[in-house]
Amino acid sequence: TTYDKTATTYGFGESARLNQALNTDTTYTGWAGDTPSLLRDINLYSSLPMYIQMYNGKAYGGMMLNSNGLDIILGEDKITYKMTGGIIDYYVFIGDTPKKVIKQYTDVVGKPMMMP
Repeated sequence: TTYDKTATTYGFGESARLNQALNTDTTYTGWAGDTPSLLRDINLYSSLPMYIQMYNGKAYGGMMLNSNGLDIILGEDKITYKMTGGIIDYYVFIGDTPKKVIKQYTDVVGKPMMMP
């Protein structure tokens, strides 16, 4: 997947990052772990290979739906997925705002339920 170099990327799973905007030239591993959140820059309870990018005030996103472990390489102008196997289902979400992108995403994966 390629994109403009000036886009800002968010997402790729639950983690304990202090800065939610992702850094380019970085590999993010999609592998869930039951790890205390006081440790920084490691995976937590879920592996959600979904991202949102902001470019010129508009939002769009993508999700690689795959149950196997994977590495997501966020380059300067492209995203590369490396999976250990499994089926590849790639979704693209286009919306003007992050809220519209998230709505499309939750239409695919489901919405959270309120606790009783």
